[in-house]
Amino acid sequence: MRTDRRSPAIRVMAAGLLGVCLSLGCGKGDAPSLNISTASTDGSGAPGTGSGSSESRLIGTWNGSFVMHADAATAEFDSATLTACKSMKIRIQFREGHAMAMTASMVLPEIGEKTNASEGRWEVLGADGDTITVRSTEDGADPEEIVMHFRGTDLFEMTPPNQLKALGTMRFTRE
Repeated sequence: MRTDRRSPAIRVMAAGLLGVCLSLGCGKGDAPSLNISTASTDGSGAPGTGSGSSESRLIGTWNGSFVMHADAATAEFDSATLTACKSMKIRIQFREGHAMAMTASMVLPEIGEKTNASEGRWEVLGADGDTITVRSTEDGADPEEIVMHFRGTDLFEMTPPNQLKALGTMRFTRE
């Protein structure tokens, strides 16, 4: 039997979206990927800011939600998937000493709100201009790389999984 080693917060989002997609149909029949990261930069070519300033930039509490693109091709997705995406909320605390806490929730039609919380560790793997790559290791889960694209000091965005990136982005603001 295979043990699910993804982070608890990622599991609640993935299970919710996967359940919605499998039970109600979602786009071209592909289930969303269970990895929320991408490996891209902002393309500015600007030198990295160094891990010290990148780390201090992350310290604090961040509240995230799914933001739909204005031109999203919503016709490819059923209403249950759209409802789940629009309700997705994530709260991340990046603490000094590389500790972190994360809570994720979403509303699933016919099920209601699903929430999961986890603790873990984080470290900056690299920075390129306003793009910071972090390794997140939540308790009991395999490490995951998260790519954050900063838009100023109090806002960053992350690309959601697989086909959902066509709908929008996860946007985090500092609390």
